[in-house]
Amino acid sequence: MMKRLFFRSLLAGALALGGLVGCSDRQMHLDKLQSAFESAPPNSKAEVAMAVADINATNYPAALSVLQKVAFATKMTGEQRKIMEDTLRKVRDKLPPPK
Repeated sequence: MMKRLFFRSLLAGALALGGLVGCSDRQMHLDKLQSAFESAPPNSKAEVAMAVADINATNYPAALSVLQKVAFATKMTGEQRKIMEDTLRKVRDKLPPPK
């Protein structure tokens, strides 16, 4: 009886921890975005900084607009493209559903 209770508790704890770890993918790693664009042209670097400020202010529509502009107007490295796509996806997920 005690073994069964112990294993159920252990299983419940593992599932809860797995849920918390799984949620970390939804976090935006804005420091990685900014560091990836350190070597970008000054305009792109400034626009990324503006998008980060918009995200921090929870102004996701403005951030999305700026990030899309950077994504289409800047020649990016593979790392920059990967981080940009990840950030764009996460910003889109934060937008309210259309009415």
